[in-house]
Amino acid sequence: MLHTAEHKNFSALIEIHFLPSVYYLTLNWIFDSVIIEQWENYNKGSFRNKCIIQSNHGQQYLIVPLFKGKNTSQSIREVRISYENDWLKPLKQRLQSEFGKYPYYAYYIDDLLEIFHQKWDRLFDLNIHLLAYFHELIALPSLQFTEGFQKTLDPYTIDFRDRINSKYFQENPNLLDTIEIDYFTFVPGHSVTEALFSYGPEIPLLFRRYAEVLIDRHFHND
Repeated sequence: MLHTAEHKNFSALIEIHFLPSVYYLTLNWIFDSVIIEQWENYNKGSFRNKCIIQSNHGQQYLIVPLFKGKNTSQSIREVRISYENDWLKPLKQRLQSEFGKYPYYAYYIDDLLEIFHQKWDRLFDLNIHLLAYFHELIALPSLQFTEGFQKTLDPYTIDFRDRINSKYFQENPNLLDTIEIDYFTFVPGHSVTEALFSYGPEIPLLFRRYAEVLIDRHFHND
């Protein structure tokens, strides 16, 4: 277990997620740096092409359909998005139906749709631009990427690759429960879009306060 004062001396290495969760992005507030793995192979059972949102029918996935083929054996940079069926229009409709009444929906939805409507060929490129957008809004550092795949990491880099996935949320169901911190109410495992549409320009404070909770929980002295 790391001491509370030591966590900032460490880096975290993780794969890129689609419309990442609050929990995922909070790593940027906990560690000195977060590095995106860009030389891995695609893993089907991950959040690389899906995220969880709250809907009128409970928790559901938003999914980016992929070009048919054996994506698992492909480099993440080569995995292609499928536009065989129009999934952008239903995506827009779902965002409108689930979040249209949220106080800051109108402030951010056009920016997000502009990214989607560029119709990126590669999943990695779509995810990069979405993640960069959230980094700017939340006042996080510029994205950092690996220069090559490393199976073994140095002692000051913690390997989060393929750790934050559906199985992890099943093993830690509290991450899919609503929590309250100060006047913020959110679900850590849900896409950051929910918190963004709810709290707008206050979202950096939400992350700062949630990071403090996680640090106290996981990086304290026993």
